Amino acid sequence: MRLVWSVSHQSSGSDTFAEIVSNTGSELIDPTPYSAGASNPAKVYFPDGTSTVYVYSYCSYDNSANCNFPSPTSPVIKVEGIDTTLEDAIPPSAKINGGSLAAGGPIAGEATLQFTATDGQSGVRESQLLIDGNAVATTSYNSQCSYTNFAACPQSQVNSMTWNTSTVANGEHRVALRIMDAAGNTQTVDDHAVTVANPSTSGASGGAEPPVCAQATGTHAKITTTAKHNVLVSRYRRRARLNGRLLGAGKPISGATVEILTRPAVSSGKFSLLGHVTTRAHGQFKMTLPPGISRTVCLRYRALPGGVYTAALALTERVKAGVTLAVHPRTVESNGTIILTGNVLGGYISGAGKVVELQVLYLGSWRVFQTVRTRPDGQFTSFYSFLGGQGIFAFRASVRSENDYPYALGYSHPVRVRAG
Repeated sequence: MRLVWSVSHQSSGSDTFAEIVSNTGSELIDPTPYSAGASNPAKVYFPDGTSTVYVYSYCSYDNSANCNFPSPTSPVIKVEGIDTTLEDAIPPSAKINGGSLAAGGPIAGEATLQFTATDGQSGVRESQLLIDGNAVATTSYNSQCSYTNFAACPQSQVNSMTWNTSTVANGEHRVALRIMDAAGNTQTVDDHAVTVANPSTSGASGGAEPPVCAQATGTHAKITTTAKHNVLVSRYRRRARLNGRLLGAGKPISGATVEILTRPAVSSGKFSLLGHVTTRAHGQFKMTLPPGISRTVCLRYRALPGGVYTAALALTERVKAGVTLAVHPRTVESNGTIILTGNVLGGYISGAGKVVELQVLYLGSWRVFQTVRTRPDGQFTSFYSFLGGQGIFAFRASVRSENDYPYALGYSHPVRVRAG
């Protein structure tokens, strides 16, 4: 906390004496003649844990002389302003209320999770439904956050989230719920396994859209990849490498053709053929995917041209959001102000803008100190004032996934600033 203050000065006699003491026992200003007046107020910085401040003023060191102020209404001590930083280090919590994702049995089609999220400090800002550790649905409550007091966001949210299970292969998957408060603290709850069991259908031919990729006829052929939990992670404008293998009755199938299709992670996205790869001697194949947005990647194999697909596998490619950050100036005084500017790349930004979290590295972890929205073109601007800080501080911008925003969580490169 920083206090900006001044004292009145006597028209004759000794100068004014002043003293400031905090509840921590720290004597911040000695009782000596003090020159801080209305034209040049002084700044005093308080240590962490300060909750009460005692301010005194004397006409002489032993308070024995009469005061000689120019006006009987002169304020002996005047507080010009106070800057304070509030910190919330307590993570939010959540309770599962129901839904097919919480039932524990096999699931298919659209599955939901109902919950109540609470945070008694800064409030609930965001919830995410995690499948195999990756967010498949995100609800932001930022439009309900005023940021005008310590409880920046609503302290309770009752909501439900939906997941289309056909975007993954049949089998066991991990489901969890992650809650974030306005201070950036997160809590992951209800981490458990579910079994996806969507019905099988035969392949499609001609110009019709391919069936759900996880569905194929027959069990003698199998496609595997090196992607953990069938999830590929790539960076904005970077290519993802896909390594896989085709097996038949447990033995590699060489010289076979594997189709690769993709479907973008937007509501109107449809599958389209990306290309083909031919398996090598041990049934292995490789392909480098072109840059793009987050998407579903479909691998399919059929032994005979025009026949049914006997093996299929769906993967999810999560492309990290692209965001830049620049800071000016890079060297400031201990109470100076810096300007942070940046740009969220890739488009898909609504007219209301995209939420950007500005973070600073504090005690070994990244802390959110401000949340801003971009303009429709993706650009944003913010300010940060140091309160007596000294040293080198690292800043970065963070962009999270949201509905109809086809990118995963991404960060800018850190920018370092020297203060003091």
